Amino acid sequence: YCYQHGEVGQPHPVWLSDQHRPSKEQILGLIIPSQAGPIPGVGYEGRREGIDDYRYLQLLESRIATASLDQPIRNEARAWLTKLRESVVQSAIDGKLFNHITVWDLDWLNPSPNLLPSDYRQIRRKALWYISQLDYVFEEESTIHTLGARSFPVSGLEGSDYEHESIVSCIQAIENGTTESKRSAACALALRNSGTEEALGALVLMLNSPDVRIPAIRAIRAMGKQAVSAIPAINRLSKNIDPFVRAHALLALEAIGKESTAGLVRGLKDPFPMNAHLAAVCLGRQGKSAIQALPALRNNLRSPVYLIRQGASKAIQQIDKN
Repeated sequence: YCYQHGEVGQPHPVWLSDQHRPSKEQILGLIIPSQAGPIPGVGYEGRREGIDDYRYLQLLESRIATASLDQPIRNEARAWLTKLRESVVQSAIDGKLFNHITVWDLDWLNPSPNLLPSDYRQIRRKALWYISQLDYVFEEESTIHTLGARSFPVSGLEGSDYEHESIVSCIQAIENGTTESKRSAACALALRNSGTEEALGALVLMLNSPDVRIPAIRAIRAMGKQAVSAIPAINRLSKNIDPFVRAHALLALEAIGKESTAGLVRGLKDPFPMNAHLAAVCLGRQGKSAIQALPALRNNLRSPVYLIRQGASKAIQQIDKN
């Protein structure tokens, strides 16, 4: 999920080590592929620090919960943690931030605008001090993980191993290869402009594999109208619990064309606001062939979420215009 693949598959943005920059601009590009392996971006490091902060506070909560009620440091830590919670913008906790920002603003959102970078450092120090003053909790052992050996491909581009292989070789890898081979072959197929329909059956089967389904659906999406027989399988994927997977399903349906409009209409009710917005964007790009979506789009104009209303309004204009 960390790799930024771009709007229509590869060529991926890659890290140009001699210029100290990525090869093209990225949105949400947390990890940048390179010949030496993954290069973490600023966004990745920010999220890593956020996870560290979350675990510090989670550990403090655990120690407060098991400490003696008459222990002064326990009560002091509890009061400090309560005050800290109150300093966080409530809409961030409620997940209502979509009401006033656009899809590309999410990376720049500050859930606690009154906290400065120096305040975050003070919070970390204070949390660690309270943790050190409270007794160890036995369950903390369950959070310790042993890192295994890691290796990276020679190239940072996942499909490079099968880039020049035949369709038959790619199909064989998808059907019988390792997980890495399946993913690499599917990524390679996603880059080809035509002639990959023979692999559709094997790719559809891979939609049931959590480790391979994203490269597989990207390859299906690249087939466009030739993948029409995959619509039932893609529609099932649009019900997946993961919103990222559902987003890829919507993009694949759009690429197939008007035969998949019904699936995009269902996407307008996706519980994740960005996906409901994406479904509207896809329908708008279909133009007049999506005229059957107009009632559902007009219904989304009444959504309390600005992003959903915005997407529906633009899609209606695009369909009516055509």
